[in-house]
Amino acid sequence: MILDSGATGHICLSLTHFISYHQINPIFVKLPNGNKVITNYSGSVFINQDHVLDNVLYIPNFTFNLLLVAKLIDNLSCVIIFYSNGCHIKEKNSLKVIGSAEMLDRLYILRVSSYQNLQIKPVKSPDITNTVNFTTSDLENLWHFWLGHVSNKSIDVIKNKFPFVKYNKSFVCDVCHFAKQKKKLPFPLSISKSKKCFDLIHVDLWGPYSISSIHGHKYFLTIVDDYSRYTWIFLLKQKFEVVKILDNFVTFVQTQFETTIKIIRSDNGSEIFITNFFACKGIVHQTSCVNTP
Repeated sequence: MILDSGATGHICLSLTHFISYHQINPIFVKLPNGNKVITNYSGSVFINQDHVLDNVLYIPNFTFNLLLVAKLIDNLSCVIIFYSNGCHIKEKNSLKVIGSAEMLDRLYILRVSSYQNLQIKPVKSPDITNTVNFTTSDLENLWHFWLGHVSNKSIDVIKNKFPFVKYNKSFVCDVCHFAKQKKKLPFPLSISKSKKCFDLIHVDLWGPYSISSIHGHKYFLTIVDDYSRYTWIFLLKQKFEVVKILDNFVTFVQTQFETTIKIIRSDNGSEIFITNFFACKGIVHQTSCVNTP
């Protein structure tokens, strides 16, 4: 921690040090390399059990914490006595030493022994609101939390307009996964079974793929015989091809197995609702209950 007389204010690089914080109007801060960064948050940190610093700016772009001498004296009603090789921070009335710093490369840096007294620590207190409890990995994804767990795609749009918004694209939020899961009671195992092949077949269409196959297929139709569990897979380029495939499959069963399909069972997908075709073939079309497998 460095004592500075020319900083914009007290500056802290990690939100884990704050006991509370709030959003403020954007403030531009000039970095030592000449670049400017923006900060939107200010809060309070503990110096020790008896002293709190207010209006501390949160700037993650910094690599060290700064204490502005002028504000430190004003906030804590203290005095700072400088020596040739360091300084003491003392309470104004009692002259009790709050902390000490030593000079290193012309910078006043708090010594390890006194830094423990001045270290910013999160404190558990029922009177403190907005207590921060983030891990190091969470700090890279604060915008994801602040914006209500929005998707990476949405953050990309925001980042294009506000470059200071940062996030980790590889971050996986457990909260999002749990929040989007739907709880359902387990489905009982079915004890019904067909008496012979093709008395009942199950039909389901899946797709579209995000990437089509080499020949341009984006869907596939699955046909399962209920009795034998034998399965056929047909690739489709468009949904409307389902009608042609089912027509060909019914003819295939009649020719190759000398039998007819009695029942076709599917979900409630509109592509399977070919009422005229089923009526002409004398096939009963059954559908599963909505939102069930």
